[in-house]
Amino acid sequence: ILIESFSALFIEYNFLNSFIFTVTAIYSIMIISYFLMKFGYNIMVKMINALPGLKSLFLIGQYFIPFFLILLFSQWFGESILGELLFILIIVMGNLKSRFAKELDSVKEHYLIAAKSLGADENKISKEVLFKLVQPGLFSSFQHSHKLLWLYVLVYEFICETGGIGSIISTAIDYNDLSLIVILIVILTLTFILFDYLLLNLKKKYFYWSS
Repeated sequence: ILIESFSALFIEYNFLNSFIFTVTAIYSIMIISYFLMKFGYNIMVKMINALPGLKSLFLIGQYFIPFFLILLFSQWFGESILGELLFILIIVMGNLKSRFAKELDSVKEHYLIAAKSLGADENKISKEVLFKLVQPGLFSSFQHSHKLLWLYVLVYEFICETGGIGSIISTAIDYNDLSLIVILIVILTLTFILFDYLLLNLKKKYFYWSS
């Protein structure tokens, strides 16, 4: 039965396209979000310095559970792919902002003092020192949250039927195809292990320092 379901997964459910769509949506938005933070963090630092309460607002974002947002987007965007991409962007950016605010608090003051003693102005410190110190923490947030992001995206696709893996799960449940669901769980588990490994090695290679 499992062999037949595995074959049906690719032939009848068009799994490969759905898998590529979901994986691309999640990890491309993660990359885009990282670069948005990289180019916009200087503005965020200035805003936090001007409005200290903003840091607390960013930190609250880590407790945000997006299921209400999924229901809202299902009404606004329906089966639109744009809605799913926007949803992922909001979740990832919210998580990054929370982590950014937390990392700012953990930056050791003597690094900034050393940079000032070498003649660096505030703008240079912000661009070349401060963000470098928080980079490992920002990347770690991807490591710790990408599986949870998968859960949110699968629920979104399940409800909105945008064409990803979540839509296949919805169809399998409609047809009571338990063997197909078991195969999907195995494939998703292997996918999580693979991306955990990739993210860990990316951090070791490119973000190995600590603040």
